[in-house]
Amino acid sequence: MCTEGSLICSGGSQACSDTSGDDLEVCDGDDNDCNPATVDGSDEAWLGDACDGADSDLCLEGSLICSGGSQACSDTSGDNQEICNGADDDCDVQVDEGFDADADGIADCFDACPNDPDNDVDTDGVCGDVDNCPAVSNASQANVDVDGFGDLCDVCPSDPSDGCNPAGSTADEIEADEGGTVVTPDEAVAIKVEPGDLGGDTTISVTQTVPNDSNVDLMVGTNPGLGTAVAVYDLEAEGPAFIHSVTITVTADVTNLNQNQREHLTLYQWDDIENAFVAVEGTVCDEVVEDPLGTFTKTCTAELSHFSLYSMVAPLDTDGDGICDQFGEEVDHCPESDLSATIAVNSCDTGVENQLLNNGCTISDRIAECAAGARNHGQFVSCVSDRTNELKHDGYITGKDKGAIQRCAAKADIPPRQSSSDHKSSSSSPASEGDTSGSNGSGNCFIGAVSTGLGW
Repeated sequence: MCTEGSLICSGGSQACSDTSGDDLEVCDGDDNDCNPATVDGSDEAWLGDACDGADSDLCLEGSLICSGGSQACSDTSGDNQEICNGADDDCDVQVDEGFDADADGIADCFDACPNDPDNDVDTDGVCGDVDNCPAVSNASQANVDVDGFGDLCDVCPSDPSDGCNPAGSTADEIEADEGGTVVTPDEAVAIKVEPGDLGGDTTISVTQTVPNDSNVDLMVGTNPGLGTAVAVYDLEAEGPAFIHSVTITVTADVTNLNQNQREHLTLYQWDDIENAFVAVEGTVCDEVVEDPLGTFTKTCTAELSHFSLYSMVAPLDTDGDGICDQFGEEVDHCPESDLSATIAVNSCDTGVENQLLNNGCTISDRIAECAAGARNHGQFVSCVSDRTNELKHDGYITGKDKGAIQRCAAKADIPPRQSSSDHKSSSSSPASEGDTSGSNGSGNCFIGAVSTGLGW
C-alpha cells in the first residue's frame, strides 16, 4: 500500500509509474507495507517457529515473535531439570544423564545395583557393593567372625585374625530340603547333611584352629585326664540343635603319636560345664592306616546333634614312654621320665639298661628321686641301695647290675659337697652329724612315694 510512483498517461490511459515489488512487513519496527493494520514482522519466514527461551534446558516451549522490532521467543517457562525417569526431560537428546553412579550404562532408577557395575555377578540377590562375598553366591551373608568377609569366602570363617589352617577350613550354604556335604580343602573333615536334617537353610563352616598349646584337659568318664589335641575344629553355626543328627568324618595325622596314643585317639567335644573336652558318644574309629609310606592316619566318624568346638584328641604322653600322663585309671607317675638308654649317676655311666617300670617311671627316675631327697651323701647311697635291692628282687636287674649302680652312687658327688667354710658352719648342727638314715630314720629317702616293690 505504499505510494512509490506517480500517475502518468501511458498509451492513452492513466497509469502509475510504480514498478517496485511488494513491500514485505519485516520485523524492524517500521510499517514496511504501509498498512497500519499489518503486524510488524508478519511477513518474516521464521515467525511462529518453535523456540527455546533463556532457560537452561533445550526444550522448544515457545515460538518466535517480533517484539519491539526484534526477533524474540515467547518461551517464559523455567528450567526443565533432568530427572531419572527414562525420558529426555531437558531435551538434550540424552536420557537420564547424570544418573548412572556405577557407569554401567543403566540409569540408577532402573538399575537393581546402582553402585555395583558388575550388577550382582554372583547372582545371590545381594549387590556387589554391599555383598560380603561378592564373587561367591551367599544369599545368607553369614559372617560368624564379624570380620567383613562372608564365611564362604573367608579363609578362616570363625577366626577374625585369620590365624587358622586354611587347608582345614571351609564353609558352604546347605539348603534344608536338599542337604549336602561340606568338605575341607584337605579333605580331612567331611560333614554330611541329609535332606530334612536342618530346620532351615544354614551356612555351615569349619575352621581348623591352631592353638598356642595343644595340651588340653579331658574328662575320661568321670575322671579328669590330660590330652594332646591333634586337630581342633570350630564348627558353626554353633549351638542350635538339628532336627536330625548330621554325620561328621574326621581324619587325623597320627604319625607323631605312639601306639598307645593312637589306640585311644578319638573325637572330643568341648563341654562348658566340665570346662574340658569330653568324648563324643558313639564315635567309631577305623584302624590306623599308612598312606603314603611313612604317614599314618586315623579316621573317626560320629553323629552330631549340634555344632561346637570339636577335636581329635589323644592322651597326653609328655615323655613319649607309651604310658599316658593321666587318662582314666592310667597314670604316669613320672610324666617326664629320663629315657636314657643306660643308667648314669652324675657322670658315671653304669652300663646298666635303663628300663621302664610299669608305673611310667624308669630306673634312672628312681635314682634321681634318691638324689632329690638326700640330705647328705650317706643318705643318698642308702636310698640307692634300697632301690637296687628291690629292683634285683623283682627281676629287673642282676647282682652285677646292682653292684655297678651302687659303685657309681658311692662315687657321685650327691648331694654336692659343701665348701670348708660351709662345713664348719653346719658341723655344729647335731642333726647333720653322721645322719645317713634319711628324714624318717629308716634309711629310705624315697620322698613323696610309697615303696611297694616294683609294682610302681
